Amino acid sequence: MGAERLDAALVIHDLDHARAALAASSGLGIAVLLVTAPGAVQSGGPAYLKAVIDRAAEGFPSAQWSALIDCGSRPGDVFASLDAGWRRLAFTGAPVAAQRLGEIIAGRGASLETLPMASLDLGREADPRSASRNWLSAARVAAPSGLC
Repeated sequence: MGAERLDAALVIHDLDHARAALAASSGLGIAVLLVTAPGAVQSGGPAYLKAVIDRAAEGFPSAQWSALIDCGSRPGDVFASLDAGWRRLAFTGAPVAAQRLGEIIAGRGASLETLPMASLDLGREADPRSASRNWLSAARVAAPSGLC
């Protein structure tokens, strides 16, 4: 049985958070959207963040996931993330800049997206594994009919 396509969003700060999110996804059969923490591009860099997620995913081959890097309002971070292999990028800068960036990166097989309206920041959770499981379970319950 394949994972349900809900793409509930979890904000991750490190490898342990990514593993917690993917363990919950795998265990529940729910697709998860891993969103990098605000400012993480500045502190770790997009290549490092991609490596963290890829490493976590190695341990959960049955998990269905996608990842979105939060580039904040810095266009340079969008291009650095694209060069590091990211294909889903979030930009919170000026709408005119977002439109132009979206056009440019679409030509390179990527998409510029908005940040999810609802997400759980695992950096604020004492037990990221349980919090991930509870968040994804709640997303399953709240999903529109036909998705579950």
